[in-house]
Amino acid sequence: MVIDLGGGNTDSYSRKLSQIVRDQTVCSLYLIPAPDAADKANIRITNTTSTSGVLTGKLLDTSGKEIFSGVDLLGGDKIQPGESRRLTPQILAALEGGPYRWKGKANLEISTSLSEIEVFGLVRSATGGPLTNMSVGGTGNGCD
Repeated sequence: MVIDLGGGNTDSYSRKLSQIVRDQTVCSLYLIPAPDAADKANIRITNTTSTSGVLTGKLLDTSGKEIFSGVDLLGGDKIQPGESRRLTPQILAALEGGPYRWKGKANLEISTSLSEIEVFGLVRSATGGPLTNMSVGGTGNGCD
């Protein structure tokens, strides 16, 4: 599978991708294409608890350089019980506060005040390729 990451960058994978890692209430999604990439990413975050909560994020480029950190992913809103919110690379770029600074892929770490969330990440190939599930069971207090 070849994924268009934007800015003339592509990545080719021939094995199963490692998409989510566990770290208590932090959920990490890998391979978020840049906003100008031909392939499109969608991230759905669902509050599976009975309380409202805050979602913050850290975006890192592939070298580990921080693009932003501690940013409120919902622009001051709280995610309500049972509610789902959608994020895209374009939304993440707007949270940077200006023209986006990443090319290729980025990694998004989602932190929450909630005891449990569900995260579902998809990348759709613009060349007619597959819709790739980048989340592999991202539920629970560790998004495992």
